[in-house]
Amino acid sequence: MPNSKHIVFIHGFADISKLWYRSRSFFESHGFIIHFYNYRTMENSLDIPMIVNGLIKFINENVGQSDYQIFAHSQGGLVAEWLDLFENDKRLKRIITIGTPFQGNALPLIAPKSILRHLPVGRKQIADLACMSLILSALIRSRVEGRPDQTPYISLITHSSAMPKIQSDGIVSVCSGNRNAEYYVFNEDKIQYLPPAKPTVLTYVKSNHWPFTTVRLLQPARLPNSFSTILLAAFNGEAIIPYDAFEPSQYVFVFPKKLNEVIRVASDLKKINSRPAQNGNYLIVYYSLKGGEPLVRIGDQSLRLQSGKFTYLFDPEFLNTKT
Repeated sequence: MPNSKHIVFIHGFADISKLWYRSRSFFESHGFIIHFYNYRTMENSLDIPMIVNGLIKFINENVGQSDYQIFAHSQGGLVAEWLDLFENDKRLKRIITIGTPFQGNALPLIAPKSILRHLPVGRKQIADLACMSLILSALIRSRVEGRPDQTPYISLITHSSAMPKIQSDGIVSVCSGNRNAEYYVFNEDKIQYLPPAKPTVLTYVKSNHWPFTTVRLLQPARLPNSFSTILLAAFNGEAIIPYDAFEPSQYVFVFPKKLNEVIRVASDLKKINSRPAQNGNYLIVYYSLKGGEPLVRIGDQSLRLQSGKFTYLFDPEFLNTKT
């Protein structure tokens, strides 16, 4: 019997729990009790903290005082993380996500703000999904601070295409799907490394972002490395065997716009895409590496970018901002 038999499922933006109901028999056949949390993603005023308020009520009514795990898709993973980091529910024992944009989605950055303002549905949630939005900035600061009893995270990173030229599942970039990031702060002309908190366990899954694809993958666990086998191991707290041999080959650097003139990037790093962050004070740059070292220099100091990850260089003001 699994150590936490209750599973709370949280869907993503522009999704409904009903699309995932076909997975119920899979979970129940392995001794789990699954609860599908549904929220209205199309309400313009709804944001992640508001969604979490409804989630807490749902959990109290359906799980009671029992321990539980969360399985979340896309934005649902950020909802779960907000619950974990800001509500600190001791009943929550594990968070498993698939296709979650932990570092932000590209759509709010690519689409003009004038268009986002006039979208008929979900404007607040779409804006909150952008890198360095108020919501994601609060989550990032909490990740940097860490917590000794941090809930274990297991992240399934989906990949299937390039969007455009960026490794992704068609919606979320591979680098953004990685909750593990590298953090630095530039303070008094010095680059200071911020040690990461407890890392998230990762595995890559060849799949697009759409729910029906993931549900279809939940077939009887017959093959040793099948998706369903990986998922069962995750819920049972067992070691995760890599699902496929995918190796990310891109790098993301997020840094204060005011440092743009003094930052020097190694010539072997080739820029793929560059956008301002949601807060307007930072730049987000995607790179590929053509041999050599993925180094970024400021004067005589350097930092090394990591493939498949976001690397952040903060100014002290960002870290000192109260959530």
